[in-house]
Amino acid sequence: MSQKMEYNVAQLLKESPGASRDHTLDQEMAFDEGAPERVWGKLRFMRTAEGVWARVVVDVKANLTCSRCLRPFSQTLHLAFDEEYLPTVDVNSGLALDVPKSEEEESLTIDGQHMLDLYEAVRQYRIAEAPMKALCRPDCRGLCPVCGARLYEGDCQCQRKVADPRWAALRDLLTSDR
Repeated sequence: MSQKMEYNVAQLLKESPGASRDHTLDQEMAFDEGAPERVWGKLRFMRTAEGVWARVVVDVKANLTCSRCLRPFSQTLHLAFDEEYLPTVDVNSGLALDVPKSEEEESLTIDGQHMLDLYEAVRQYRIAEAPMKALCRPDCRGLCPVCGARLYEGDCQCQRKVADPRWAALRDLLTSDR
């Protein structure tokens, strides 16, 4: 399984600012050593004065785990973002270029063979778009806190009313006859 979403932008880098190319994307990708996920959508690359502006609008069929019942499920995440990629090598002369880097943000670059790789940006936006507490369905009942049974399969037969022994003294005050 490839971990790249590479596009050759050499010809686009030779054109004047404003030139663009449209692409469609439909492939399986494995993010962070997980199971492959389908990524599909539209891409537009536009030449800027410094590099290539990438407008990405894709959907990802994400593999998630329910935070209540721990059951795996899939959910479609919609990603839409714009990023500018800067070349590391001049397309005409082949000379190395200085790519400005700030401490807060690492710039996205086009490699020495003029390949623009969207993988890292898509991976980061996919992580940001994933729900913090994924639910397989809104009414998921989760797991029984006593026996661990999955409550989506039905009620369990365990005794759920387990009292915390640290509260026994207070419970005795409520039940004692005065």
